[in-house]
Amino acid sequence: MMLSERGVELRVVTADSVQAFAKLDAGRFSYLNVQSKANNEIHLEINLATLISALKSAERAEEATLRLARKKNVPVLAVSAETLNGIQVTQDVAIVRIMTAEEAERFREPRLRDPDVTLRLPDAKHLKTVLERMRSLDKFAQLKAYARGALVLKIDTDVVSTRTVFQGLALDEEEEEGGAAAEEAAEGADAGRRPKRARHGAGRGNRDMVAVTLGLKELLLMTSGVAACKPRRAVLAVVEGAAVVVHLALGGSSSLTYLAPSLVDEHEAADADALRDPHGFGDGAGLDPHEADEVERVAATQPPFAAAASDDDDDDDER
Repeated sequence: MMLSERGVELRVVTADSVQAFAKLDAGRFSYLNVQSKANNEIHLEINLATLISALKSAERAEEATLRLARKKNVPVLAVSAETLNGIQVTQDVAIVRIMTAEEAERFREPRLRDPDVTLRLPDAKHLKTVLERMRSLDKFAQLKAYARGALVLKIDTDVVSTRTVFQGLALDEEEEEGGAAAEEAAEGADAGRRPKRARHGAGRGNRDMVAVTLGLKELLLMTSGVAACKPRRAVLAVVEGAAVVVHLALGGSSSLTYLAPSLVDEHEAADADALRDPHGFGDGAGLDPHEADEVERVAATQPPFAAAASDDDDDDDER
């Protein structure tokens, strides 16, 4: 957590799962006063579950206060709120440590190269339902993003094959500007197990289609967060061989960014930048005949603004 005169930032950084970066601008607080010898910035490492528990106690209060204090010479973040029946409640969130700006750098929000494809995120509730059904079939899914405005989620194993298509996801001019923020994300790292994290490579510029493989658990975590936030705008950016980034505009300059590192199987090419055909379909673009038909269908369709799953035939929905 970083406290400053500009607002509050929360950063959750992990080696092998979803990472999250939230920015709440000063305008979201009725009063904000931060003073320190380090450019009026304070960097804290805290237990996120404890902070969430404390904030939930203030969920229905008209006003809540966060104050950095010391209790028995131990630094704490005190969360105070007055309940509807007038009872004052204060919960202390233990601070693991107060960090220097240099120490806080490992929690920074790094940059990936420019996304290969950027789209509007489909309706979060609908997407969550699809992902929950897919998770009952496998642990991983292939995500394909088409610059024309289509998103394909696919599972293809020896025992089951399913595909869902969302269309009408091309960004308008305003969203193109907002989508640039999705380029900021945290980097994935090798987890030392199968499937492992893909390595980054040189940028290749935007493309018509990009495919990545992701854990369904990670996709569900991001989608659940989007559904809970009800953002003003939600943008999905895909960087092949690196990550999927979901950027949420919350109003003003406040935002929330999720990042899920992509996966590659051990038996696939060692150089993630050379990946064009994650499932061995051949011909460079990684398209089987069904996928080729799908591209033609997307190209020939001018879908409405709202995202919707394709219902052209049973093959395009879940089986």
